[in-house]
Amino acid sequence: MNTEIFETMKARSDEYIEKFNALADAGQNALDTYGPYSAECFSARELISDFRKKNEVLYNRGQCIAYRAYNNYKNGIYSVFVVDENFYDASDVKDFLDILREAEIETFILTCKSTSLMENIHDLVGYGCVLVEPCKVMKHSEYGNFERLGLMFRVNELEETDHAE
Repeated sequence: MNTEIFETMKARSDEYIEKFNALADAGQNALDTYGPYSAECFSARELISDFRKKNEVLYNRGQCIAYRAYNNYKNGIYSVFVVDENFYDASDVKDFLDILREAEIETFILTCKSTSLMENIHDLVGYGCVLVEPCKVMKHSEYGNFERLGLMFRVNELEETDHAE
């Protein structure tokens, strides 16, 4: 597994949070010092608004699912790469798999129990994944260890004709 993409995502997120928090602190300072109707407070609100507009979405849902799965693996919650949430649509699946392919992740286990599971399976297969087998995986948490049912998928390279939306 090549973790560089995930470390880059974390660094970029940390940078975003640091900048946003600095603006929020300046805004709170202006509010506390000059009051809510002051020019300083208005200016601070405008800076925060501009920052949000320019940086509206760092990562889309599919990329975030990949990052959260990596983070759970890295933090020992799972001993393998596990996705325990559902994809909303095919674009989430594509973006998720793009990250996995870049990170050279060969297999993952899908454990979500959502009503959209069948659609998720078809989207994963449509984007080049192969359903390997049903499996079980242990989830380690502060509340104990829990066995989860899952489906193991192998990530293959996407061929242009693989997915018809």
